[in-house]
Amino acid sequence: MQGFAIAENGHRVISHWPQTILPNTTVAGDVFSMKEYERAEILISSGDGDPTTGDGLLTVEACDNVTPDNVTAIPFRLYKGTVSSDLRAAGIAVAATGYTFLETDNGHWTIEVLARDLPDGKPYLRAVIHSCSGGTVGTPFQCEVLLTGARHGGAVPATAIT
Repeated sequence: MQGFAIAENGHRVISHWPQTILPNTTVAGDVFSMKEYERAEILISSGDGDPTTGDGLLTVEACDNVTPDNVTAIPFRLYKGTVSSDLRAAGIAVAATGYTFLETDNGHWTIEVLARDLPDGKPYLRAVIHSCSGGTVGTPFQCEVLLTGARHGGAVPATAIT
């Protein structure tokens, strides 16, 4: 059998628990460590928000620790899917300024970040969701992280959030 077992060769982190993000709000996810992993795939799912509002923004920040004391927005690769399918579009390179989405773009995105691409001295990451401006209805979101390429896999991998 090909593939890998997340439980032994990877790690799953809940970055943003399911929640409704209100208009004009920025929500930073939990900080997680890439020290023991080669790749982070940040899986974001969203529901339909207020169709009268503007654009939202997804960004990724590299950090020096879990606090985080010093953050730097970084570029990433993004794969966009739709709510009606498990298919996704080809990956696109996204600048450190982030990926702009429409409030009505309910669906799913996968953000890929490789440990080798992180700035020196910043082995931690977090996803940040900047909600759409205007309107009165929030947008439901959930965000999970799959860390793969474990340097020291095993039945119980080390924590990635401390």
